[in-house]
This record gives sequence, structure tokens and C-alpha cells, in this order.
Amino acid sequence: MRVKRKVKIHNNIPLTLNNTFAGTNRLHKQIEKNLIYPKILFVSLLLIALSILSTFLLTQYLPPEIPLFFGLPESEDQIASSSALIVPSLFSLAILVLNSTIAYFSNDKFIKMVLIFSSLAISLLSTIATLKITLLIGSF
Repeated sequence: MRVKRKVKIHNNIPLTLNNTFAGTNRLHKQIEKNLIYPKILFVSLLLIALSILSTFLLTQYLPPEIPLFFGLPESEDQIASSSALIVPSLFSLAILVLNSTIAYFSNDKFIKMVLIFSSLAISLLSTIATLKITLLIGSF
């Protein structure tokens, strides 16, 4: 007599306990277990903290007024004080808090992944923008 094993079917692919994660890499396993999200949030916060800290440490090397708002027409509207260089970092921090709050209450793994990775991208881009302005304008 032959014993049948119960097999889960997902998208017409039979899955058993032995081959559920067969062939997947470590990152995919961490995403499946939701272990990667806190690490990405930590890296995003670290980038924002690095940007804010570097702004405060390098303020003495910056002129009193810097061009910060490049989207505005060429005039004095683009100019801001050197302490306003933390605006991109604060903006990315606000986006990080908003996205992580939405991701926390979301049940969809794809939405969580998109929100968390977009927060990382925004944090990275704001840090690059802040450091680029500091290195271009600063007198070292």
C-alpha cells in the first residue's frame, strides 16, 4: 500500500518542505523571513545620520550662503544659509518614517519591499547630494 504525502500547490508548482527554498539565495530567504527590512532601515538611518553629522562638522568650511534649491530659477531664491544643508537629510528622514510606518501596517510583502527599498534609495541620494554640495562649495 502506498502512502500519499500532502503537497501544497502554489502557482501550479508543487512545494514540499524539502524543496520550498531550494535554489534560492540568502537574500531571498532573509526577505521571506522579514529579516532584511530592519537592516535596510538601519542603513538608511545611518546614511541620514552621516549626512547630518557631516553637515554640522563641515559648517565651518562652508560659506555663509550656499546654492541649495537648484530647481528654482537662477536668482537669490536658490541661495540658502549653510545651516539649511540639513534640509535634504530631514526630508529623507521624514520619508523614511512615513514609508516604514506604512510598511509596518501593510500585509503585502511586495509593498513592504518597495517602501523600504525606496527609503534606502532616497536616503542614499540625499546623502550624496549633501556631500556633493559640501565638497563643491566648501573650502578645505
